[in-house]
Amino acid sequence: SPVGSRHCDVCPEGTFAHAEAAVCAPCDAGRFTALAGGSSCEVCSAGTYSLPGSLHCFLCGPGHFAQAGSGDCSPCAVGTFAPMGSERCTACIAGRAAPLGSSLCEECVAGTFSLAMASSCMVCSAGRFAAFVGSSACDPCESGTYAPAGSGACMACDPGKYAPNSSGQCSTCPTGRHASRGSDHCQSCNAGRFSVAGSSEC
Repeated sequence: SPVGSRHCDVCPEGTFAHAEAAVCAPCDAGRFTALAGGSSCEVCSAGTYSLPGSLHCFLCGPGHFAQAGSGDCSPCAVGTFAPMGSERCTACIAGRAAPLGSSLCEECVAGTFSLAMASSCMVCSAGRFAAFVGSSACDPCESGTYAPAGSGACMACDPGKYAPNSSGQCSTCPTGRHASRGSDHCQSCNAGRFSVAGSSEC
């Protein structure tokens, strides 16, 4: 109460006063009091925050976190996540990814992959594939097959074409050579036989 007062006023909720204080002071950010007439403010628990003069603490939203006594919540770094009311963020495992401020890690779709703590999934390069959701790496295509970038499977080369392993496309057999479906090389025509480019037989 002010100097000269004949009685002491009760501090309202969200404020406090020490003994012989002239005025009530608001609770600092990260602290609160829901009681009138308080002499101190309580500390907000981990995963919550408060503004100055608060009556209670608020839960951090999904994708954010806070230590005890925080005045606000911080977003989770890329490659990490947190549900509502979290004290810390958790790292995404390989095969999952999360951008800044994520509440969960998204699984990489087929044809993409990620390492641990990734911000996004990466597309498999040509000649490689990822068949399953949540892949941590891409596998090379076998000989006689190919895959464009971002593939979930390798496809066999058409007749008259061939491919070595890890190919992004099949090559056409030249004149005088041939190949059946799914070939890794072209075979020469026997003596007395011929073929045009891209032939499956002589």
